[in-house]
Amino acid sequence: TPLTKEELAELARLEKAATAGPWERWASDGRLIMQGPSSRNDKSGYTGPGWGGSIAEAADFDGDRLGRRNATLIVAARNALPRLLHDLAAAEERVARLMAVVEIARETARQAVPQWNPELRKALDELDKGKP
Repeated sequence: TPLTKEELAELARLEKAATAGPWERWASDGRLIMQGPSSRNDKSGYTGPGWGGSIAEAADFDGDRLGRRNATLIVAARNALPRLLHDLAAAEERVARLMAVVEIARETARQAVPQWNPELRKALDELDKGKP
């Protein structure tokens, strides 16, 4: 099921309200730690647990592979979300522009098609049935 405009708006709101990316995932002391860019120590170049940038932590029971995969997915989704929202908005704008061209072409074809071409007339009528 496609996301509604309200759901997309809520995702955009949540993305803007969250800690900026890029996020990283660390495994340390039996924990999975997800961190944002505030965890960087610019003097040493060290990034890792304990620098105050921890966003979320989850238990890592003996190298729990599923937990690590879940944390990796959360980090990847967070990092990709701004681009996905941007690309979706751009695609929606392009589809709207193309649909305007399709509407002009549809009307032009309807006016230009002689009544003696029933196959083309039927195809245009079918297009009209599925018209957005």
